[in-house]
Amino acid sequence: MRIRVDTIYEVWTLTRDIELPEGKTVDDINNISMKWGVGSIEFKDGTIEEGCVEENHDNDHEYFKRPETLTFEEMEWEKCEKCEEKYYPEFINQTMCDDCENSRKDE
Repeated sequence: MRIRVDTIYEVWTLTRDIELPEGKTVDDINNISMKWGVGSIEFKDGTIEEGCVEENHDNDHEYFKRPETLTFEEMEWEKCEKCEEKYYPEFINQTMCDDCENSRKDE
């Protein structure tokens, strides 16, 4: 029997003292996007201030000591739509075993 374990961690980061470009205010901000701890500010006039927000992740490992939520469930076999072998799907929308999926990508 195989099971799937899902964990959810909640990590909070506070980034302070971001200098907005001259003439810009909070009201001018359209969106702030973040990826891997680095963010960019998009303003309503279409200009973007790239990489101006940087989070400090030096001590985040402490937040990963225990998850907020942990769930588990039994994994069920699926039948590959191409070769009809049994496999454990890794993704919700997976319909083929890894071998058939990889051979399809090579085609």
